[in-house]
Amino acid sequence: MSRPNHSVVPGDATGEPGWLELVRQHVGSLRYGVVQIVVHDAQVTQIEKTERVRFDNRALTALQACQPEARAPQASMPDSQP
Repeated sequence: MSRPNHSVVPGDATGEPGWLELVRQHVGSLRYGVVQIVVHDAQVTQIEKTERVRFDNRALTALQACQPEARAPQASMPDSQP
């Protein structure tokens, strides 16, 4: 049975914990998004980064114009005869 791959982030010479620099790097690399710090028993155990991509209205309109619309099939109506 293999053990999970856990990275250990050592502290730096100033005495700051290593995870703090990792959080700084993640925040610095984001334009829009979230950095979460997960704590277990008063220890930082995990850092999660979620990045979002935002479009301005022009880019979103252009993107939508390139995609075919998803349309539901329409039932055909029988021709009415007098």
